[in-house]
Amino acid sequence: NPSDYLGKTLDGRYRLDSVLGQGGMGLVFAGLQTSMQRPVAVKTLNPALAMAPTFFERFKREAELASKLRHPNIITIYDFGRAADGTCYFVMELIEGESLRQQVKRDGPMPLRRAAAIIEQAALGLQHAHNQNVVHRDVKPHNIMISAVDGHEYVKVLDFGLVKVLEQEEEEQLTSTGQVLG
Repeated sequence: NPSDYLGKTLDGRYRLDSVLGQGGMGLVFAGLQTSMQRPVAVKTLNPALAMAPTFFERFKREAELASKLRHPNIITIYDFGRAADGTCYFVMELIEGESLRQQVKRDGPMPLRRAAAIIEQAALGLQHAHNQNVVHRDVKPHNIMISAVDGHEYVKVLDFGLVKVLEQEEEEQLTSTGQVLG
């Protein structure tokens, strides 16, 4: 329940101020990294998922992979962990903007030039991930955020929770058949 978290400080470091979204995997909050007074987005994962054997090892590995992706068109992961109460979480940059899905739903089709610019930026971010042998596996308008800075549009690809590493050996050790995180 989102209200269980609001106004509280997660893991002694991240104050959770408001709910940004809710999905099958868990909740996303706007919050504050208290040590630096830095605005952040905090994604908490559904506790039922965290109970699964090997879940935290896989979660940790995928968070580590996603945090190594450094590109202007990929969301920056600052931190991840498991709080004393068992809550697993990611901490990311907080983006002021809205998803491509929200924009299209509200405004309908967009001009070709703008659509091409958005796709190009998302593709640059995904190309960077591919160069690191990371595949996103859930690219959709919901996971593409658009923000405006000084009159220019910037695109960030979000939610690398379904990442797949192109290293078969490691993959076999940590992923059971039919099991995906995301």
